Amino acid sequence: MKISTKGRYALRLMIDLASNLNGEPVQIKEIAARQTISNKYLEQIISALHKAGYVKSVRGPQGGYLLTKKPEEYTVGMILRTTEGSMAPVSCLEFEVNDCERKDACVTLELWKKLDEAIRSVIDVVTLADLLEIQREKMTEN
Repeated sequence: MKISTKGRYALRLMIDLASNLNGEPVQIKEIAARQTISNKYLEQIISALHKAGYVKSVRGPQGGYLLTKKPEEYTVGMILRTTEGSMAPVSCLEFEVNDCERKDACVTLELWKKLDEAIRSVIDVVTLADLLEIQREKMTEN
């Protein structure tokens, strides 16, 4: 499994929005400048996050984007699945029911299940609030 640029940038975008929680909408161009990511690419990403209900847009000259929930209510997994799709290491584990015709004879299925559980045990537990705390710690170290 490899997280694409889109997934990594989506996390950076959401962390940026979460770190600017002052009730004021944040414009994409401001995030793009802080994160050194192109406006156009961030617009594509924010569109997916908006469609998922993770951000809301505010129109007008002072408009921009806001989180729809508190940072502790977003997991890394929620954000990555929005941009990456399934985070399962193999296709037979993408859905709740494994309909692979080889599942009963598959020697590697248990390995893939363990890997899937390990991935989920991280991405579905770590929140934006956790990442903000790490960011604060890094800023105080420097």
